[in-house]
Amino acid sequence: MFVLGGCQLLLDFSVDRNQAETGGATSTSSGTAANGGAGGSRSSNSYGGATAETSTSGGMSGNYSTLTGGTSAIVASSLAGGTGGNNSTATDASGGRSATGGTAAGGISTSTTSVSFRGGPCVVSPNSSTVEVFARNTSRVYRIPLGGALVPKWTALGDLDGAPIDNRSDLDCSANSTTIHIVTMGVSPLGALLRAIGSGTSYNPFTRELANAGLTSSTWDPSPTVATTGNTAPNDARLALFSQGGLLAGALSGATFTGFGSITTATTNFVSSADIAVATGTGDTTLVAAFDETNALSVHRYYQSSSQPTWVTPLIQLPAPTGTLYMYSPTVCTSDFSGTRMYHLAAVAGGKLWYSSKNVSLGQDFSAWLSVSSDIASAPDCVVTNDNVVHIVALNSNGGVTHHFGSGVSWTSTDLGTY
Repeated sequence: MFVLGGCQLLLDFSVDRNQAETGGATSTSSGTAANGGAGGSRSSNSYGGATAETSTSGGMSGNYSTLTGGTSAIVASSLAGGTGGNNSTATDASGGRSATGGTAAGGISTSTTSVSFRGGPCVVSPNSSTVEVFARNTSRVYRIPLGGALVPKWTALGDLDGAPIDNRSDLDCSANSTTIHIVTMGVSPLGALLRAIGSGTSYNPFTRELANAGLTSSTWDPSPTVATTGNTAPNDARLALFSQGGLLAGALSGATFTGFGSITTATTNFVSSADIAVATGTGDTTLVAAFDETNALSVHRYYQSSSQPTWVTPLIQLPAPTGTLYMYSPTVCTSDFSGTRMYHLAAVAGGKLWYSSKNVSLGQDFSAWLSVSSDIASAPDCVVTNDNVVHIVALNSNGGVTHHFGSGVSWTSTDLGTY
């Protein structure tokens, strides 16, 4: 089942229980009719009969169906599974009612052969109107574009190997007008910052960054974060990294990293990795959001004016929704469309996704937390398109990606599934 824009598309490959798909009723033993008969005992036809032993698509009591299985197949190695197979040998995608296997569509249960994603996914809007989502498993990084005329489909990015990525790490991504940056944490060495840049389905392989940037440490805890601005060179970015309760943020230009100085919450320590965003329309302002040890979401602002650049007093320290504790790490994104400058926050607490926003243009404070969705199993990531719609992605408990989009108090969730 695939859900798109609130509609469900159900693919049903089942065959009528009482006869073959187009079958005849009188094929003989060992029949070879193209569409099978209802009583052939060793039919080798395409769709099998009701008692065929070797039918391709299986009959109701076929003994060795090999594609879509029969309802009581004994050794079904079916692609789609039968409803009563006893010893099917594949892992069921949509399963049979009591089959142990099947790998494609048929049957009634909803287990899956798709490989679950790991770590938090990320989302970008390269041109402020379309949206791209990235997720990973242990073998590849995958991309799915949203908002076009075609049905969304995950595509493996052949140049982005998932093997070097720390299983604990999320992905983060950001886009300027020409290039998308994807960052994650590596295992060689453990805690190495990996970055890839590209667009569409073409990316350079992950490359280690900041290994020789003159920093106290060149390895960090999961997970890193990246932000870009529209007027930077294609490979320039801003980064924030978390290590042993401290946050490091700065600008990367080529191989040169310029730190922004120490970020503190005065008397508390950080307990999560961060998310970073560039605040549009406000000069050169960088926002960094992370959880601190008081169970608050701290948002910090680095302002680069003509005078000395500095960290401003925390923009907010937002407590978790009543009765909950924050989980994973938060996300922050900004927008400045139609003369309305906004900051947007999303976080997971109590297994639910929560959203808050601040209208900077009107000088408002962040709004109270709004519950957007439940069944959240990873850190979220967000981006805003030029129609002022906020797009938030996160994993669900099935290992698939859920896309949440809306504004204010009106939200929709769409299951993007797995690869």
